[in-house]
Amino acid sequence: MVIDVILNPVVNLILGTLLGGWLERRLYRPKLRIQLSSNSKMHADGRYLLSLRVKNIGRTAARECIGAISIHDLIGADIISQKDITWREYIPKNSKDVNQPNPQAVSHDNFREIDSEVICWGEFGNPAAKTINPGLSALLDFMMAARNPTDGSWYLIFPSELGWSTLRVRLKDRNYHGTVTVSPSNGRPEIRFFTIRKTVDELEGPTLELLPRSKLARVPGALSK
Repeated sequence: MVIDVILNPVVNLILGTLLGGWLERRLYRPKLRIQLSSNSKMHADGRYLLSLRVKNIGRTAARECIGAISIHDLIGADIISQKDITWREYIPKNSKDVNQPNPQAVSHDNFREIDSEVICWGEFGNPAAKTINPGLSALLDFMMAARNPTDGSWYLIFPSELGWSTLRVRLKDRNYHGTVTVSPSNGRPEIRFFTIRKTVDELEGPTLELLPRSKLARVPGALSK
């Protein structure tokens, strides 16, 4: 029929456009993978940085990636406030007084949950957002472990979206569990569960572990398939 002759190409064109766009997005969207970084190194002053390596294994750039953490079992008693810090932390300072601890967003006075709080990327200026090209990776600054030289105890320092000049929070040394998420503006987020292990060997300090990605199978939309 004449109608079929006219409609069939139109329908095929519409379906081709829709399916072609969907297929292109599936094939060429960015895919992120979060891994532990091997750049951690103990400094003589008793501190070290724990970073995550975020790799883009997709076929297009992962634009404006933002990293965030959630700590699921945090309580107010875990927090070490700025006013309680009396020793040098050896992190970038925002003032001329290098003995003045950097401010922090979460403290005893304004306690809140650490839920999807933005951290920074490990490059010059510590930006909050980072574009990762296909096949390349970037370091996400997760936390710093520091040791109090007066008693040898460890504590944890987390950066904010402002980098290390304004910290997210300082925490006592114990076991913590949570999630780290890296979200590109043009793709699906990559999520990993993490565990921070309390110091066992005083000379080694706390450790960071990432749970296998298979643990996210029950979290809808968590995996970047």
